[in-house]
Amino acid sequence: WNCHHCDWSGSVNQYKIPEARPIVNSDGIFKYFTNRAIKRETVDAFKISQGTEWMPQDQKEHKVICFNYYEDGNLINIKFKTSDKKFKMVKDAKKIPYNVDSIKDSDKVIICEGEEECMCWHQAGFPFAVSVPNGASKNNNNLDWLNNAYDRFLGKIIYLATDNDEPGKKLAQDIARRFDTEDIRTIKFPEGQKDANDCLKEIGSQCLVSLFNEAQPLPIA
Repeated sequence: WNCHHCDWSGSVNQYKIPEARPIVNSDGIFKYFTNRAIKRETVDAFKISQGTEWMPQDQKEHKVICFNYYEDGNLINIKFKTSDKKFKMVKDAKKIPYNVDSIKDSDKVIICEGEEECMCWHQAGFPFAVSVPNGASKNNNNLDWLNNAYDRFLGKIIYLATDNDEPGKKLAQDIARRFDTEDIRTIKFPEGQKDANDCLKEIGSQCLVSLFNEAQPLPIA
């Protein structure tokens, strides 16, 4: 709303703004990424943070890796991840794609499934990768994050690089239905490799380069 008399304006979507956490300086966290073949300079490029958070899964506090979600340079949300793969995001914060600022001036976008996947594509020379914040489901995928950023994808060639499993394939189908078929390309991971991180660890960046170059248009129904 906007009042032309007193200039009061606002919106019903009053999202919570998260508190920034300190940039990562823990050797343990850098080792975590190194074990996944993700270099320290990549961690630095994504402004990964660290902290301690109460996690609802076991009702305990944990040391966490903080994946920061930026929109136009502003911190919008944070995903917290423990070493044993417990996750949560900031309650009542806006849901947006991870790394969405990277596609602002690009005519291409890779949509993947996980923040670390974005980091792998970036390291392989493809900085225009974003991730869904919610993961994937075999049933109905929540695409509210796409509603919040839909205009940012228009006019771009969209490469779907979701996980090579049943939920990942379902997620790719759900996303593809939201765009024109001619704008979609699919990236298929080799048999036995679930995602970009598997390819990076087991083969190297050249594997991702080849997969991107071999991406196929979506079959027309």
